[in-house]
Amino acid sequence: MKQYTVIISGGTGFIGSNLINELILKKWHVHVIARNRTNTINLIKNFPSIDIHIHDGSTENLIFLFKKINADLLFHLATYYKAEHIIADVVPMLSSNVIFGTQLLEAMSNSKTRKLVNVGTTWQNFNDNSYNPVCLYAATKQAFEDIQQFYVESFNISSINLKLTDTFSFYDKRDKILNYILKSPANTTILMSEGNQIIDILHISDVISGLLISANLLLENKLSNKNNFSLKSNEQMPLKELVHKFIHINNLSINIKWGGKKYRNREVMTPFMPDPLLPTWIQKYSIFSVNF
Repeated sequence: MKQYTVIISGGTGFIGSNLINELILKKWHVHVIARNRTNTINLIKNFPSIDIHIHDGSTENLIFLFKKINADLLFHLATYYKAEHIIADVVPMLSSNVIFGTQLLEAMSNSKTRKLVNVGTTWQNFNDNSYNPVCLYAATKQAFEDIQQFYVESFNISSINLKLTDTFSFYDKRDKILNYILKSPANTTILMSEGNQIIDILHISDVISGLLISANLLLENKLSNKNNFSLKSNEQMPLKELVHKFIHINNLSINIKWGGKKYRNREVMTPFMPDPLLPTWIQKYSIFSVNF
C-alpha cells in the first residue's frame, strides 16, 4: 500500500487528532500546519512521529511550507465554530474560515499539492434550500467553497467538500449534548428545547473513514475538479427520542425538562443534505452500540 505525504490543518481538533492517529497507523507521512497561537503540546506528546509547522499568518510563509513539504494532499479541517456568534467572533471567524482557507489554496496553487479534502457543514442549507446559511459560521464555510471554485478552475486543483452534521465518541471532550448528559451528576435536571429537531450524528470512526475514502478517490485520480458529498446517518431521529434512548442504555439518572429552553434562532429542525452520499462509504457504528 502506497504511503502518501499529507498536510493537515486543524490537527489539534477532535476530528483532526483522530485522523492523524489513523494516518499514522497507515504509515502515511503527516505534516500539521498550526497557527502561531495554537497549543501543540498534546500533538507533540501523542504523535511524536509527525512534523508540526508553525504558520506565522502570512501567505508567503504558507507557500514556503507547502513547497518544502511537497505533499500529495491537504486535509483542511481547521475551523472557527460558533452556532450563534457575538460581535467578537466576526473577525476570528472570517480569519479562520475564509482568509486562512484562501491562503492554503494560494499555497497549493504555488506548489505541487493539488488535491484537497475539505470538511463543510449541512448548516449551509437551511430550510432545504440549495444555499441558505443557518448562521455566520455556515456562511463563512460557503464563502470558502465559493473561493475554492476559482482555484479549482484556474490551477488544476481537485477537491472534495465533505458535509457533516455532528460527531460523537467516547473520547470526545467537547461540550456536546450527549457528553454533557453523561458527565452530569445523578438526578440533575437539564433544561432543553422541545426536542423535536431531527438529529443526524456519526461516530468519529465513520467520519474518519469518509475522509480516507475522499483522499483515496483524489489520490487515485478517480475524481477531479470540485466535488461535493455528504455523510449521513441511517439513524436520524428527534433529539427527544435520541436522549431518552441514550439515558436508558447508559442507565443514567438524569431528568430532562423538555421545553425548558427556547429553540435557537434559525434552529435546524431537519438536516438537509443536497449533496449525494460519498461513494463506497457505509456507516458502520450505531450510536446505540458504542460504549460511552
